[in-house]
Amino acid sequence: MIWLGLGVLLFAGLVSLVGCISVKLPDVPAKLAGQAASPPVLASFGTDPAVKTLDDWQTRRVPLLQAAFARTMYGQFPQPQTVTVTARETLKIPFKAASAVEQWRVSLSGGAKFNLLVVLPKRDGPAPMLILQNFCGNAAVYPKLQGVDTPTNAPKECGSSWARPLIEAIFGDALITPPTEAILSRGYGLAMVYAAEVIPDSSERAETALASLTPEGTPADQRTGAIAAWAWVYLRSLDALASDPRIAPDQITLWGHSRNGK
Repeated sequence: MIWLGLGVLLFAGLVSLVGCISVKLPDVPAKLAGQAASPPVLASFGTDPAVKTLDDWQTRRVPLLQAAFARTMYGQFPQPQTVTVTARETLKIPFKAASAVEQWRVSLSGGAKFNLLVVLPKRDGPAPMLILQNFCGNAAVYPKLQGVDTPTNAPKECGSSWARPLIEAIFGDALITPPTEAILSRGYGLAMVYAAEVIPDSSERAETALASLTPEGTPADQRTGAIAAWAWVYLRSLDALASDPRIAPDQITLWGHSRNGK
């Protein structure tokens, strides 16, 4: 009877989670219908004639498509700012293959601040690094790691005690927490950043922050967007890491999925 009861509770939880996901995701039919997307990718695009050669694509079409994506989907990329690591806090090491676990406080010349959770591997010489963004803050990635700051502006779903086990049961435990020991054991370090500390993950609260990254008087279709700004935080994190002699500045890469993969 106990196992039956647990099974019923798990089933109910899965149904609830699927319901939540269904509410947030569009209802996309499995079978395609209607006309194909227009225009074809190599056909004329605005005033630009059809693409017929590789040079046409690289020199004419790619810049036009990049500008269109920025204008209609991602927003314009913010200008660079000076990056300063104002504090480094050493945390207890919970990983066998780690040489250091630190929380960095990063300040930008425009006034924004964010935390970097830096995990360095045991290895000789500067370490290559992976920069990862997350959706609920660095403390949610490693909930048992002491001393990691919890962001005040995380979505309310992030505080749910029942959601994480169900999400991991469906999507796998690496969706929230990366396979840290495996990565460290191969000589790579990790740096976690919650970009919503700079641009809140909320359409209402993001407006003020986006305005601060957009020059005054910029037309509406040339403003900074959340996706572009989160990508910009990736690069500001890279700037911070590259200043540390324990890290190989030319061996830093970015890792993200879903909107953070965009």
